[in-house]
Amino acid sequence: MLEKQIEAKAVKWAKDRGCLVLKANGLGQRSFPDRIFFLPNGVVGLIEFKKADGKLSEGQKDLILELQRRKQKVAVCYSVAAAIEILDYWLKL
Repeated sequence: MLEKQIEAKAVKWAKDRGCLVLKANGLGQRSFPDRIFFLPNGVVGLIEFKKADGKLSEGQKDLILELQRRKQKVAVCYSVAAAIEILDYWLKL
């Protein structure tokens, strides 16, 4: 499955559960995760989507680690199932 297909299905799943989902579009940072999820419980999460054999760039790895160090909720998802699993987890926080 292509990255954009994984992303689209995860976005639909999240929106169906009341999430506001924004495309990051770089935000002035080339390596920023693909989507920002504003969950109805107040949690904000970031997801970088990759196809099954996709690889993170060094910049993405560095930024994700920095976001995690700052206690941000950020994930890399290689499948629809993985994205739904993390979103469902965040919804229960």
